[in-house]
Amino acid sequence: MKPFYWGVSTSAFQHEGGYNAPGQPLNNWFDWELSGRVEATGRAVDFWNRYDEDFARVRGLGLNAFRMGISWSRVQPSANPQERTPPAFDREALAGYGRILVRMREHGLEPLVTLHHFSHPHWLGTDVWLDPLAIEVYLDYVKETVLSLNRALLQAGQPAVQRWITINEPNMLVACTYLIEAFPSKRGRSFTAAASAYQNLLIAHVKAYRLIHELYRSNPEWGKPLVTFNNYCTDLYWMDKAAIDGLSAPSRGVEQEDLLDWLYHQAADFQEDLLQEELPFRRNLPYWLGLGLKELHNLLGPWLAKRNNARHFLKLLYERPEERPFDYIALDYYDPFAGHLFRLPRLEEFFMPQKNLRSWLANSLTTKWWDWQILPQGLNFFVRHYERTYPGLPLVIAENGMAQLRSRFNDLPWRGDGVSRSDYLRAYLEEMERMRRQGTALEGYFHWSLTDNYEWGTYSARFGLYEVNFDDPALERRECNSLGDCPARTYAECIRKQALL
Repeated sequence: MKPFYWGVSTSAFQHEGGYNAPGQPLNNWFDWELSGRVEATGRAVDFWNRYDEDFARVRGLGLNAFRMGISWSRVQPSANPQERTPPAFDREALAGYGRILVRMREHGLEPLVTLHHFSHPHWLGTDVWLDPLAIEVYLDYVKETVLSLNRALLQAGQPAVQRWITINEPNMLVACTYLIEAFPSKRGRSFTAAASAYQNLLIAHVKAYRLIHELYRSNPEWGKPLVTFNNYCTDLYWMDKAAIDGLSAPSRGVEQEDLLDWLYHQAADFQEDLLQEELPFRRNLPYWLGLGLKELHNLLGPWLAKRNNARHFLKLLYERPEERPFDYIALDYYDPFAGHLFRLPRLEEFFMPQKNLRSWLANSLTTKWWDWQILPQGLNFFVRHYERTYPGLPLVIAENGMAQLRSRFNDLPWRGDGVSRSDYLRAYLEEMERMRRQGTALEGYFHWSLTDNYEWGTYSARFGLYEVNFDDPALERRECNSLGDCPARTYAECIRKQALL
């Protein structure tokens, strides 16, 4: 019987620390950090130096897997803000990642390795994914990284990495950059830029998928890789599942000229499946506003897909029509429903300083990390829908977690509904148990995240199983947080109950 992977997720930039200060590797967040638009990364949780104790902590919980990221900015670094040409690869940085993976395996943890997670080297410029030439530079980085990491593992008597994620949440990367403007860009809000960047990211994934498989074929002692990308799970079909369906279309016998019509029918099938599920939504005014936005999305999605010139992407796909360029499905499940996009403003928000009306509307009427609603039945729906669409294909929950707010204005972890992280874990892990008893193709669950960490410009959103006081130079990992909740213990208790499944 295959082992079930219980793990935690991390990412390089958010956990390692050591970026964007003088003499450190610079990434695409450097200019925003320098201007004060976002908080400086600083040491984050210093995972780069403290990985061994974190692995011991994870193993002590009874987990057997760990999702980690590789930082392109560390592997091919420049500390010069004016640098615009590809610098040499940093062999010591690659060796450092090799040592981390060796220790991970020695702790009995199976790695899930992410090659790109929302950040890239500063020398590439801000809007790198609008330039098709960047894809080849990315592939050079992928090749060097895969070769170096696997050689380090084999030299230490450990097997090569089996599971790879090429690009983390390309749909959220383009949405946050060109639609929400929450990630660094010089282009500004643009549907055209979003569509162009998304196309280039998917091309980069397909080429990286092929490259990794070619490297493994050339090194048969490595075994066989499992390669995919992970989208941010959402019920907005054209922002999520359309990419997976589109990538698989040639292998499913869909002719190129029929692709858009076929995707339109896939979207209708997805929506009908969701309606039949009858999930317990709170049908209030914000819910209906969110559904209105979803209807607009369902109109704009096919129009943008038709309007966007995707000939390079389609040519790449259809040159190997027998290939499905993903070996498993990885879902990042938080609150994926458009009906939860909006909320009613709170009284205290009327008295908080805001830059302008647009800022007030964004901060008062839209949901944030700590407003996401809890709906574990939705995870069950998405797993079963993907299983029906792609029978026999393994599934992994690559991220799932809950944030609480902690800031200078609110020192204790906070959520409007008062739900603790332990409450959240119990609800979702009970759903995981239900799905496993149903015999689904689920092979793993990775909780976001092991510790509190840097959440793309802020330390206010806290996701950690272990609480971290970022004002304390010791960066102590606390098993129980300031409210007396002990989510790490809860996670361990829940998976012990499922150990015999």
